[in-house]
Amino acid sequence: MPAGRGVEDGEAVLTLLAQHPATARFIATKLVRRFVSDTPPGGLVQRAARAFRDTDGDIREVLRVILSSREFYSRAAYRAKIKSPFELVASALRGLGAAADTTPRTAQLVAQLGEPLYGHDAPNGYPETGRPWLGAGAVLGRINLGLALAAGQVPGVAVSRWLKQAGFDREPYDRQVGDIVAMLVGEPGTGDMRALARGDVTTTVGLVLGSPDFQRR
Repeated sequence: MPAGRGVEDGEAVLTLLAQHPATARFIATKLVRRFVSDTPPGGLVQRAARAFRDTDGDIREVLRVILSSREFYSRAAYRAKIKSPFELVASALRGLGAAADTTPRTAQLVAQLGEPLYGHDAPNGYPETGRPWLGAGAVLGRINLGLALAAGQVPGVAVSRWLKQAGFDREPYDRQVGDIVAMLVGEPGTGDMRALARGDVTTTVGLVLGSPDFQRR
């Protein structure tokens, strides 16, 4: 390769890096970790890396391999991922039909749970696995987030309005509990969570949002 080609040299180096097998493995591992498990299954990583190499780095095709794999649909992968603080706050607000927040409050909620937006000191970004988000203090913060949302302490969230819009206010209490769990979690929920969600309906919403079932995706 002749010297002194300027930007062409840089582009050539990037091409070499993109075509290196280690790059395919690195990207495949990160994508499998993101969509399947904190401990990426080796076989799926190999198949995803092969798709990356065979398609000259077509991420859509790599994702097709991952999202159609038996590992993605396995029992072990179901709700195995822990939501990051950003994902947790976003899903809670979306689940309660929150209005758009024009204040810094939503970003502050994410920061209070340990993930200040664009605030990670190192260039490698925030953790991609769940364990760093589940220390004792972090779990308490997640529970408190659910209770704060239920208590109307977050701009744009009104649980009473949400309950009325969803028609829960016209149901018997026992049925309300099951329907609230199903709407927020996407399934009936564990017996432990249903037993925990007792009291007034607003408290039930807060407990569901702070439960382990809601923490997973």
